[in-house]
Amino acid sequence: MEHSPRRKVIKGNGKLRTALKANKEVCKMAELIVKSKVKELVKSIDPEMRVSPEFYDALEEEIKALVEKAVKRAKAEGRKTLYARHV
Repeated sequence: MEHSPRRKVIKGNGKLRTALKANKEVCKMAELIVKSKVKELVKSIDPEMRVSPEFYDALEEEIKALVEKAVKRAKAEGRKTLYARHV
């Protein structure tokens, strides 16, 4: 039986599950940024500049912190929707 890589069947905890379900923790921590777009932006500012893998990690942490603060601000206002003013 042939499966596409995205729906690869694996065995875990005595049950057959798809790879996506088995890796829920990994899927939850999906990347928030598109590395190629960040690199493209950096190159448009300075064509000689390169981007290290650690930069992407730090940028992602900054985005997470920014979103967390925005959620707190929205909740403080009694909102369930984030607006630009929450940033």
